[in-house]
Amino acid sequence: DDEFVHSTSGNKDRDDEGVVAESSRLSASENARQQEKKNRIQQENHRLFAAQKLQEKKNVRKYAEEYISLLSSSVFKSLHERGKLKETAADVDHQISDEFLPWIYGELDCELIYKR
Repeated sequence: DDEFVHSTSGNKDRDDEGVVAESSRLSASENARQQEKKNRIQQENHRLFAAQKLQEKKNVRKYAEEYISLLSSSVFKSLHERGKLKETAADVDHQISDEFLPWIYGELDCELIYKR
């Protein structure tokens, strides 16, 4: 009889150890899952923040380009009307597209060929 009680007591201790081990394993698993969830949320928040900042930069750039475009046209017109500039904005645009850009592209081609 004592042997049976002692052997069932040993089984109970092992069962308790198994329950504690399983509980610890589940707790560690849950902690890892919670940490992964927290990390994913943090990554998503960072991504959203970066996307918002990028959109703000795009908006500022677009505004600046439009403002400069209007300003440059106004400056060209004012300088031309005052006789300070003999060429119009259209003349300058023509010179840039027909003379400067072909020249700079040719220089870049030469530079790229030289680098190869």
